[in-house]
Amino acid sequence: MRYQTQIGAMKACIEWFDSIAYFGIGRQGLERCIVAFEADDKDRAISEYRRTIGEAPNFASAMIDLDTDSFAVDRAEEYFNRVMGGMGTMCLLMGGDVK
Repeated sequence: MRYQTQIGAMKACIEWFDSIAYFGIGRQGLERCIVAFEADDKDRAISEYRRTIGEAPNFASAMIDLDTDSFAVDRAEEYFNRVMGGMGTMCLLMGGDVK
C-alpha cells in the first residue's frame, strides 16, 4: 500500500487511544486520515489532518480534551511515541508544512 508508513503510525496511535478509552478529537481525526490514505487520496488525508489540528500549532496540542498530565510515566512515554510517529510521518509527507 502506498501510504503504509503513515497508516501504520496512525493505527498505532488509534490502538493506544482505544486502550485508554479515548474517543475525542484526535482519534476521530486520525480515523478520517486513515480512511483517506486507504483510498489512496493523499490530498483528502492532508485536509483531514489539517482540519484535526485546526488552529493548534500541532496535532498533540490539538487534543485539548485529553489530560496527558494524569498519565503514569510509562503511559505518557508511550503516548508521546505514538503521537510523534503520526505527526512525524505527516510532516514528511507534507514537506514540513503541516499547517
